[in-house]
Amino acid sequence: MSSYGMRKILVAILIFSSVVACNVDKYKEIDRSKLGSRMTQDAYLYFRNMRQTYYDRENMEKAGLHLYRHEDRNRDTTGLYMHPVIVVNWKLDQAYAIMENSASLDADTVLVRWSDPESDRQGEILLTDKFKSAQLDFFTSLYGHVQKEHTLSFKTKNGKLQPLWDTPAAQEAFRITMLDYYNLTGVL
Repeated sequence: MSSYGMRKILVAILIFSSVVACNVDKYKEIDRSKLGSRMTQDAYLYFRNMRQTYYDRENMEKAGLHLYRHEDRNRDTTGLYMHPVIVVNWKLDQAYAIMENSASLDADTVLVRWSDPESDRQGEILLTDKFKSAQLDFFTSLYGHVQKEHTLSFKTKNGKLQPLWDTPAAQEAFRITMLDYYNLTGVL
């Protein structure tokens, strides 16, 4: 076989390997025992070089923080919204998933109702404190229900139920943000 033919085979193998290695199973269940905020430099480098383009970045240089908001998130500040923000503390090599929400969402507690259209099962996910670890646990619960394609809605201050996301793109932005966070912190 000629060297040209070998090169073509080698390039095809490399491309196939890259595609397979970068294709994360979006239905893989999150192991809650692995949740944390520690990130490695190689994971952050990958995020900055490959994933950052999908985010709006806010720099807080004095605090040593970079905030990443997915570009497809709900931007309507007059309506109801809730989405995760990836906060990278590059001084401590840590990353956090924190909640950014509208003022019309209850500040003390967030109640999300889920329902499974396949089995008529339903339940609630409750966030009662705003500690980083509680928010991460809350987002991980939401992520699990998004993976299972459950219907999610939340209760507003006046007691009305509204869809958690106003568009499929906003829901996908949530899923991608959490997936990127899990990759950044070594959960996946």
